[in-house]
Amino acid sequence: MINISASNLRKRSPRAIAVKREIEAMCIQVNAKISTAARINLCEIKYYPQLLFNIPGMDNSDAQRLIFGRVIEAIEEKEFDVETAGSDIDDSFHLIISWYLDCSKKEIKRYNNILQSRHQRYKSIQNQKEIKTRKLLEKIKKDASREGY
Repeated sequence: MINISASNLRKRSPRAIAVKREIEAMCIQVNAKISTAARINLCEIKYYPQLLFNIPGMDNSDAQRLIFGRVIEAIEEKEFDVETAGSDIDDSFHLIISWYLDCSKKEIKRYNNILQSRHQRYKSIQNQKEIKTRKLLEKIKKDASREGY
């Protein structure tokens, strides 16, 4: 019987520990920037993360994807909106983290879809009414012409 699991080894590996440290450090920095911005009544921050990582046995581009992805997930779990901007080639890459309204941008998009669907349904109902009206007018004209009017 095997007494050790790959999952446990992964969690305790130098790579996993280094990744976890980087994620925690970034989250602490983001937290501080958000707190400072909120104190002065701002609703958005730009966070320029470090771009070079020294994760044992991991290519830097893979480390970036993993670390940035997990940091973004951690931020979004707290209901902030996150966008990426800039280039991945230079130091202009950054996260735009916002908390503009009482609801998130995802909710705004959902409400927008609701309004558009209702608008489309309204248009459809209006079109159906117009078609029925035209048919009724055509019928009246035909009946009138038969009766000699």
